[in-house]
Amino acid sequence: MRKPPIFRRVRPDAAQIPPEVIAAAADWLVRLREAPSPADVEACTLWRQSHPHHELAWQRMAALGEQIHDRTASFGQLAGHALRHPQLGRPSRRQALKVLATGGLVGLVIWQGYVHPARRRWVADYRTRPGEQRRIALADGGELLLNTASAVDIRYSGDQRLVVLQAGEVMIRTAPDRQNRPFVLQTRAGAITPVGTRFIVRDMDARTPVIAVSVQEGAVELHPVDAPASHTRVEAGQQAQLTFDSVEMLDAPAAGADSWTRGMLVADQMPLGEFIAELGRYRSGVLRCQPELAHLPVTGAFPLADTDRTLAMLAEVLPIEIRRTTGWWVRVAAKT
Repeated sequence: MRKPPIFRRVRPDAAQIPPEVIAAAADWLVRLREAPSPADVEACTLWRQSHPHHELAWQRMAALGEQIHDRTASFGQLAGHALRHPQLGRPSRRQALKVLATGGLVGLVIWQGYVHPARRRWVADYRTRPGEQRRIALADGGELLLNTASAVDIRYSGDQRLVVLQAGEVMIRTAPDRQNRPFVLQTRAGAITPVGTRFIVRDMDARTPVIAVSVQEGAVELHPVDAPASHTRVEAGQQAQLTFDSVEMLDAPAAGADSWTRGMLVADQMPLGEFIAELGRYRSGVLRCQPELAHLPVTGAFPLADTDRTLAMLAEVLPIEIRRTTGWWVRVAAKT
């Protein structure tokens, strides 16, 4: 009898600062230490004031960043090295974030007693920025397509093909393996083993244990981490939610579950609040919807590569207007 995949469970903590807020705070810290414009400073201030979590994340990140300054190759040292060796160019934001994530203070991202998901995302084998998608060819002939703000680790060995979804969303197309090694996708809530397939897995919120799985071709088996001996088969055209101890089959796949792989966001009577939250994943900065408008239904297909165009399209058919405090801070408000 085939043994189900086994891996360590990581429990989310509702008291934690959301990982996307930590990532944003780190990004702001890097941006303001490079050579900020007045608009950058203003936008950061607005971001910090918009939610208590933002200010707390900023204060912790800034304080720990100062400690790192004297103990690792910090921002100033990286910049000085680049000046001494101009052929190397200016250090990238990814380099700086990696210093924050892996430098002398591991505590930077171990605020609650374990390695925070944000750290795993920053140092993953493959990752994408907001609005970016990345296609990855696997050694066995398979393929991954990373969606916006996503990260994976790839761990192929002599007896297993393992892909670990650290954050975000990924489309996987598997291929037959000459060595007959099993393919396993590991998530926080459990393992997914495909059967000659193409499928999408989504893990968008580290505070909840829900992993969304939709199958386009073939089938997959879902193994909850707290019930590894059990498994649920999901066939092509079906969608399920995987949690630590169970699998819930959904009545019907979400509209356009794979539309992002074609560069589109498809909505079928989607509440505007949900639509704006989804669209916000594909752009840097803050995108908010006035609560009174959140119930308005949205239907249509919208381009993900140009989110400003999508917002303009919404303003043409709904009683809304797009208000921009800066290029980084955008709010959907009632039309006046």
